[in-house]
Amino acid sequence: MQDELFNEMKKRLNETDETYPYRWGDFYYYARTEEGKNYPIYCRKSSPDVEEEIILNVNQLSEGHEYCDVGDIGFNSDHSLMMYTVDYSGYETYDIIFKDLNTGENTSEKISKVGNSIVVVGEFVYYNELDKIHRSYSVMRHKLGSDQSEDIKLIQENDNRFFLSQYTSMDEKYLFVISNGPDTITSYFLNLSSGKKKLTTFQERVEGEEFVLSHHEGMFYFTTNRNAKNYKLCSTPVTDTSESAWNVLLEHDINRKVEYPACFKDYFLVFVRKDGFRSLQYKKYDEDSFRDVELPEKIYSVMGSGSNHVYDTRTYRFRYSSLITPLTDFELDFTTGKLNPLKVDLVHEFNPDDYIAERLEAIASDGTVIPLSVAYKKDTPLDGSAPLLLYGYGSYGISIDPSFDFKRLSLLDRGVVYCIAHIRGGGELGRLWYEGGKLKNKMNTFTDFIAAAEHLIEKGYTNKNKLAINGRSAGGLLIGATVNLRPDLFKVAVAQVPFVDVMNTMLDESIPLTTFEYKEWGNPNIEEEFKWMYKYSPYDNVELKEYPNLLITGGLTDPRVHFWEPTKWASKLRDNWKGDNILLLKINMGSGHFGASRRYDYMKETAFYYSFILDLIA
Repeated sequence: MQDELFNEMKKRLNETDETYPYRWGDFYYYARTEEGKNYPIYCRKSSPDVEEEIILNVNQLSEGHEYCDVGDIGFNSDHSLMMYTVDYSGYETYDIIFKDLNTGENTSEKISKVGNSIVVVGEFVYYNELDKIHRSYSVMRHKLGSDQSEDIKLIQENDNRFFLSQYTSMDEKYLFVISNGPDTITSYFLNLSSGKKKLTTFQERVEGEEFVLSHHEGMFYFTTNRNAKNYKLCSTPVTDTSESAWNVLLEHDINRKVEYPACFKDYFLVFVRKDGFRSLQYKKYDEDSFRDVELPEKIYSVMGSGSNHVYDTRTYRFRYSSLITPLTDFELDFTTGKLNPLKVDLVHEFNPDDYIAERLEAIASDGTVIPLSVAYKKDTPLDGSAPLLLYGYGSYGISIDPSFDFKRLSLLDRGVVYCIAHIRGGGELGRLWYEGGKLKNKMNTFTDFIAAAEHLIEKGYTNKNKLAINGRSAGGLLIGATVNLRPDLFKVAVAQVPFVDVMNTMLDESIPLTTFEYKEWGNPNIEEEFKWMYKYSPYDNVELKEYPNLLITGGLTDPRVHFWEPTKWASKLRDNWKGDNILLLKINMGSGHFGASRRYDYMKETAFYYSFILDLIA
């Protein structure tokens, strides 16, 4: 079955393909893939009609390595020198490699054991150092041509609840650094033309307050949740960041979350989230009101593309898909408001007219309405006889949007209904939705998921003998807690790299993310918080009972959920296992949290857990 599914996925994949080119400096950049090869090939052209220049072939880079991840790339001012980060272990520790694009050879320059993200402006590279708990705790400035030992530390974050990251304004006049905690973001800025090395604090840190900045013509544009639970958009002069100087551009609305601004020369754009879906609004700087971008479907996913590098532009690129619409690159024309589809991913043996996507609503135990995104083939019976895979996450305020995955078609074509439960703890319905499923409210995440399953059964989408559930990482915690609470409700459960040993992990401050996540799960050193965490911790609540068929996966080099968590959970389950259901543990010995880096190996991993599910419910 695994081989059959893998071959289906491979047939649907457009193996030889390329991304739509985008302008960066004096070049058009794109990435392409070739049939039979696992990794992308990064290319560029000086104009669309000249021969391509291969700047990085990751297939060659990966030779001799089971795992290879290129995290980020950057260029010097004239794009003759390329910098890229690479990790060969899956432990998310990267080296920065410098490549002379005139000769095609790497230089002797190298920066070792850093975070994956880099920012290159002029003759400087900005990157993150990692501390002993794998936290990006500083921002370093490296001058091109110098040794790593000469790099200058711009800022260090001593509070181990916070991580640092950096980015530049679109006009590259300002470097921004954010110190990101679980519910607090402190922003710093540096005028790159000033010659200074010291960052300025935008607003002094206040627990629970967040600020994210952009810049245009001497003004900062920023989002904040100060006196605005779902955030508001403001501007202020760079010379006066006090609250009295702020101008509110988008007022707070409890039914709409404002996400972040992107500032171009004549226009600026902001992502907003309303009714569970992300959308875009934009305007000229001197216009009074924002214009909405009309999107083609009611159930969809929108995200940035990472290809907007031109400051003086009349267009903006973003990516769009839905449960039944392949990934599409759109270009928004600021002057007309029209969307131009640049490229739609080709999926072989697929006709979107054969499928249905819809929105359902389940009612939680406390009366809260839980949105569900559902997809199935048109001829799938909805009389309770169909198998169904229910997916959930529900943590960190992360939104699981209904996006396309060509691999999922192998389920839909076999009559499986696919459903995403947008449970509390996620961010689909704004900040209150997130807060409704964290800390002392965390149990809502699990009971919402159970309510979703019960609703799908009640409405005839499946029955409990045909129902499978799946989640990964914090979604694996969801699976672990849910099968403890209602093992009778599901036939199959798949928990990928699951965070299940909550108490022991959160008591060990030497583990990456532990202190950072006190505001997500709680601090078990505090008795009250210990009690609410212990109530749902999957490992601590394993009991002698008949669990559903269960597949547990892990990654040997995973720095986020160490391999011993799924392993010891599986061991404890075996000691308390009643009945004849299957319990499998599979540790990937050559990757970390995100699975295989090779695209064909990743498809084989998906085919493996799909085959486990289908064998038991289809």
